[in-house]
Amino acid sequence: SPLQMSDTVFELTPAQRTRLAPGWTISKSGANTQESEAELAGRGYRVPTGGLFSTLDDMTRWLRFQMGEPAPTVFDAAALAKAQRRIAISGPGLRVGYGIGIQFRRYGDRVVFGHSGGVPGYQAEMYFDPEQRTGIVILRSAVFGTFDTEAILSAAFSTAR
Repeated sequence: SPLQMSDTVFELTPAQRTRLAPGWTISKSGANTQESEAELAGRGYRVPTGGLFSTLDDMTRWLRFQMGEPAPTVFDAAALAKAQRRIAISGPGLRVGYGIGIQFRRYGDRVVFGHSGGVPGYQAEMYFDPEQRTGIVILRSAVFGTFDTEAILSAAFSTAR
């Protein structure tokens, strides 16, 4: 509510359902929407792992909040930055690590924060570089196939300065 993320919900309203893109599962045998439709009919077991529905506008609000915008009325900016950096790292040269509700990825000398997720028919990615104040949100109404989110993230964060 304080971030005005009114289209981010665990259960779709009838109005939101009419705006939801069909979710596709792509395989060698073709593409179908059966898995995502079944998912929408009985999602209960996925809700504890996230399972949120959202929009690009709301995800952009979340991204801006993670980078300290607008003024930190929801969570103290210093505490947010500290929480973002509570990450488990093991092994030299590790490119990806995990924290409490957040991941990090290395792109050259840059470290970006965010998270990804998906359910049948839908995929989401949100990563940001708080120092460079750049971020990217990817929402996809399909899973599998040849779409390469890692290539998009690498291109965005390897060149953005």
